[in-house]
Amino acid sequence: MPPKPWLYRQRLESLLQHRSVQDWLGRTPKKTDFYIFQAYLKWRKEKGLDEDPDRWIEECLNGNNLTLVKHLRTLLEWAQGPSLDGLADISRIRYYCVIRAFYRKNFVSLPEANIKVRREASEVSQQVTANQFDAMLRKVLEVGRLSVRDRAIMLTMR
Repeated sequence: MPPKPWLYRQRLESLLQHRSVQDWLGRTPKKTDFYIFQAYLKWRKEKGLDEDPDRWIEECLNGNNLTLVKHLRTLLEWAQGPSLDGLADISRIRYYCVIRAFYRKNFVSLPEANIKVRREASEVSQQVTANQFDAMLRKVLEVGRLSVRDRAIMLTMR
């Protein structure tokens, strides 16, 4: 198996064959952006969609609003879909923003859309009893380096 830097360089060179990617990544590409773009390309390939970034840009520039919406829906399907399961919501948003930046750098303004993130209801897993709270408060007062003011506030809670 070849070393990773060689593989990275090889993949980067193949991507930089596309004019739109050259314009977006520039001379010193960020590795994270490159890998996110690679993940998007891989997903498009698995779905049987067009893999040529230059054609995406050309299609958007020559198309109408419906074309832009189609590209946006594809991007949202990827960012919200199971292909990015296991990632934190903030990571999904970052992935989405990186691909939008690719379009924007190539003068394509996709319509505004917020990525839907899964919100789980937060609930308290364990209720703290008065005795437990008193014990924690006592420990903070004994061990903690508190100012006189902070100590006074803590004692009023007791």
